[in-house]
Amino acid sequence: MGKGFDKDKLRAGAIGRILVIICFGAAFFVAADAGASRREFDLFNKGYEYYLSYRPQKAAGTLREFLKEFPDSSAADAALFWTGKSLLQLRAYDDARKVFSEIRRRFPESPYVRYVDKEEAMATARESEKQSAGKSGTGTGSAAKEKATAAGSPAERKPVVLIVRGKKYDESQVSGFMSSFLAAMTKADIRKIAWLSGNSLEDFISEEVLYNEARSSDVTASREELKGLAEKFKLTAEETDLAGRYLAIRNLISRKMENMSEERSLEVLVVKYAGTGSNKRVALASALQERARRGESFKDIAKLYSDSVTFSAMKVRDLQGWLKDSVKGLKEGEVSVVWKRDGFLILKPVQDNSYRMTAGSPGGEDAVKEFVRHWVDELRRKEDSIKIVRE
Repeated sequence: MGKGFDKDKLRAGAIGRILVIICFGAAFFVAADAGASRREFDLFNKGYEYYLSYRPQKAAGTLREFLKEFPDSSAADAALFWTGKSLLQLRAYDDARKVFSEIRRRFPESPYVRYVDKEEAMATARESEKQSAGKSGTGTGSAAKEKATAAGSPAERKPVVLIVRGKKYDESQVSGFMSSFLAAMTKADIRKIAWLSGNSLEDFISEEVLYNEARSSDVTASREELKGLAEKFKLTAEETDLAGRYLAIRNLISRKMENMSEERSLEVLVVKYAGTGSNKRVALASALQERARRGESFKDIAKLYSDSVTFSAMKVRDLQGWLKDSVKGLKEGEVSVVWKRDGFLILKPVQDNSYRMTAGSPGGEDAVKEFVRHWVDELRRKEDSIKIVRE
């Protein structure tokens, strides 16, 4: 999901923010015709920055202030969603559920609705754990204390320890690294980071998994780009190292998504002229393009014009260089016309499960966020050297 506004509705529906191609997230895209006040922009942006900086109390307070000042903002659903996520971090589970329920009630067409069920379920599960722990501690005397201890009451629960390839990190180390990382990114004016979710532990694991994958794949930061960042923003050696990790991961994600785009499926109408006059050619081209852009089935169109049109399906990777470049930027369902001396081609990317992670979300930023989330989950399943334990 994106965090807020797009050009038409001041909304970039999805979770979070990212780099490069633009969810799960999400800068304000301010346009003159959107009519968003500077105050509206700044206040929302500030709240979202607090969330990504692991400051949920500040985030919730700022986003509530935004909703109070701009109740009719087209980014109200986004503000509610990130408010709910902040409340989850604050363990205000009942309040979080109410916020997510409000999104469904007030904004049934919002792209955030697709995520609300999951967030509500998480809030309910955590609330149940909290209540169970509380009940375990009821009673008097040593028996109650023993019962509470056995159940793992919050007061006596052991701290979380993350083990990554044999190396242990406690919660303070994880939080410290992520704080340093965010500070370095902010200093280098890098604000769209695909793998950030606002949960320091999960973000630390994602960063570790992706950076390890980058090293295994021999994907690194460009020396020239890293040197330019360090000089322009006067980064310290530690900040430069963190920026280098970010650039390596960014390049890895870009390469992965480019490879994924090669797997997209295409429908193609092939039209070859066979001695028809120029007027008929123009009329045929116009008729086919109109039908294609109306969303008619390419197979049906080919049947209607079977004497001059043939249908085929293929992968983007099967196209030749210049032709491949002409469709790479197309979204699912969009149509491209490529002219040739002896005719023309009409090409349309179609829904493909192997590509849905990047093409299925409502907004470029959302697409990258969702893609990275799925990919990190896949990488974590393959790697058994990352464990979260209590010691």
